Amino acid sequence: MGIVRNGRRYIYGNYFPRSDAGLVPLNDPTRLGLICDGGPAYFGVEYDVQRRRVTHLAFNGVA
Repeated sequence: MGIVRNGRRYIYGNYFPRSDAGLVPLNDPTRLGLICDGGPAYFGVEYDVQRRRVTHLAFNGVA
């Protein structure tokens, strides 16, 4: 997903283990998967497009 914050462009990605792919509708881009507190194997990343680096990494709650 694209984000603009204070005029800067970021890309946000949310990741999860391949073994849990059945919980998220991967083949239908019009649907979102919702997993609450999936544990430390679930995480999100923000990437600063201009600086070409990861600016934030956050892991989901404890399993």
